[in-house]
Amino acid sequence: MATARTVALIPALLLVLLVHAQAPDRVQVSGRVYDAATGRSVLAALVEWVDINGAVQAVSQTNDAGGYGLFVFPQGPILLRVKENGYSLSLDTLPDPQLRNGPFRFDIALTPAN
Repeated sequence: MATARTVALIPALLLVLLVHAQAPDRVQVSGRVYDAATGRSVLAALVEWVDINGAVQAVSQTNDAGGYGLFVFPQGPILLRVKENGYSLSLDTLPDPQLRNGPFRFDIALTPAN
């Protein structure tokens, strides 16, 4: 009887594995935000992953080295929006990070506002 029960569970387990395999894995996107004119790190810049409708999906704030990190669930290109006082708004589209192995690094240059 235990064998019949085990055999009956195999299709259910395979279905769970198949559904999990089709779900997008999260990908780490990280990098450095810096001043385009001086090359210096920009502290406390707000880095946002936004969807196609502009809704914020994840947020990070840069550290003293300008570093940021986000975990995203990609399903195509990733749009990063970066804001900081004294700089122009930055919008960058990253290629699909699932096409790469491991973490995705993307440095962002902010242009000082006029």
